[in-house]
Amino acid sequence: MTEASRTFEELVARIEKRLSPSGSTVTSPDRIRDVRTGQLRECDATVRYTVGSAAVLILIECRERAATQDVTWLEQLATKRTSVGADVVVAVSASPFTTPAREMGAALGIRLRTIDALTDAEIDEWSQSLVIDLVIIERSLTTLTIELAPEAPDDELRILDSHLSSWTSDPEGSPQIVPRIADSW
Repeated sequence: MTEASRTFEELVARIEKRLSPSGSTVTSPDRIRDVRTGQLRECDATVRYTVGSAAVLILIECRERAATQDVTWLEQLATKRTSVGADVVVAVSASPFTTPAREMGAALGIRLRTIDALTDAEIDEWSQSLVIDLVIIERSLTTLTIELAPEAPDDELRILDSHLSSWTSDPEGSPQIVPRIADSW
């Protein structure tokens, strides 16, 4: 690898670090074990962070070449994503992507970035492209109505009463179970 290529990778890693969520780790270069072969694979950069209980791995691969990038590189990156278990792949090039490469990137879910004429607006746009949906669902018991038939034996009422007293004495304000006796009583 040339010094210019490594400098390019470091620039991309610095940009990603700036754009990454708080608590994330950007590593450049990184080495990740291939899930199929067990061999270490070199990655230009990675971003790792956790959302809830899920670990997220973003693979960033860079190309600092004069030639326009075609579909071949993107097909290789799709395979590498599977091999290292990455959730997202970002392909960053110093030169433009061909139209078929842009279409292939979209089809493969690979985010394409070009740093031939980087502007602040483009960096801001990149930071808007990461969307994380966090949905928290809480369920709680707010009301429970127990209706006893008028013919319920006294033993059942005593058992029910002993259970209800333990539920209604919660100092934290948990929902109370309130017995409702049928109107015929």
